[in-house]
Amino acid sequence: MIRVYPRKSAVRTFVLMNVVFGRIRRIGLVCMLAALWACNPDAQKTGAASYQATPAAAADIQITYPSPYPFSFVAYGDMRFAENASYAGKTIANPTARQQVIDQIGVEAPAFLVATGDFVFRGFHAEDWTYFDKAIQPLRDRGIPIYPVIGNHEVGPFPNLWGAKVFKEIENDAHDHIAARGLQNYYKQFPAISQKRWYSVRYANCYFLILDSELMDEASNAAQDQWLKTQLDSTPADIDYVFVALHRPPYTALTDAVHKPGPRLVALAKMLEARQTAIHAHIIVIAGHVHNYERYQHNGVDYIVSGGGGAAQVKFTRAADDLYPQNPLYVKTDGADEAQYHYCVFTVDHAKLSFRMMKLVAKASSVTFQPRDVFEIPAN
Repeated sequence: MIRVYPRKSAVRTFVLMNVVFGRIRRIGLVCMLAALWACNPDAQKTGAASYQATPAAAADIQITYPSPYPFSFVAYGDMRFAENASYAGKTIANPTARQQVIDQIGVEAPAFLVATGDFVFRGFHAEDWTYFDKAIQPLRDRGIPIYPVIGNHEVGPFPNLWGAKVFKEIENDAHDHIAARGLQNYYKQFPAISQKRWYSVRYANCYFLILDSELMDEASNAAQDQWLKTQLDSTPADIDYVFVALHRPPYTALTDAVHKPGPRLVALAKMLEARQTAIHAHIIVIAGHVHNYERYQHNGVDYIVSGGGGAAQVKFTRAADDLYPQNPLYVKTDGADEAQYHYCVFTVDHAKLSFRMMKLVAKASSVTFQPRDVFEIPAN
């Protein structure tokens, strides 16, 4: 038998190739581990909060814009449309002021409108929606999209404060059935939201998180809470302002059972204020429900209560931390019973956000809208 032995040079080449390929495999393994490490920021710093760990959120509604800056949008709420302005001797709205506000918003010609609920007096009553539909038509004719929030008058419950006749058609109905009827009318008016009780909208450097403060069951509340946290955790890096819109405000001077913020709203405010310390975007909360105007700032989050859309105004002693009376444009001689029918204008540019509360001021036969509260927020 003849044995063939490899030459020494061939042996050296074989050994060298094994060494080289071994190093390449080790380098590849190290690179792969490094990549995995980089994809998990929480692994780099145990216990550290990481609000950019998930991919950027994709808005449910993406508003296209040919040339967005500067642009303006309007926010306000509580119109309460119905056949009558009062029931059982109780005023539910001021129809004249309500329409004057809507017409003036049309003059403003905003890019869009965020409406914080209570469009009608009885959400289950289809006829009330016909009055809203007719009155809001000037805005639709101008091509102004409306992004709505569900209010308590859309879905109930409806305490019998205006006489038995007003709510006679639902006197034997369960709450779920009444709410379903209200939602059916609501979704018919706003098909763009695809029958979602909460949803997100993006326009340029602004991100809107529209919430439902009227959810009654624990499962729905838990689902909305998780959705909100996920949206905040994955806010796109190029967003400068996050607007959280809902009907009931987390802060108000009113302490009665109808208006006092409940545990869920208190928890929402704490969560938002905690998130504000960890995200680039500035958080602004817009609510209604209180038929007046208030403004607060807590732990970097701005809170605006804008319920001046036409519903009968409420009187109250303002809270010490309400920023509205501290503004130079606030008229000190206005009494506690001074109506605050108004709308809010947000003008956004690359570097800052400017805010104006435009109040309806009626003197004799003259009706004007005057800025009564203003502030600016620079982009971070």
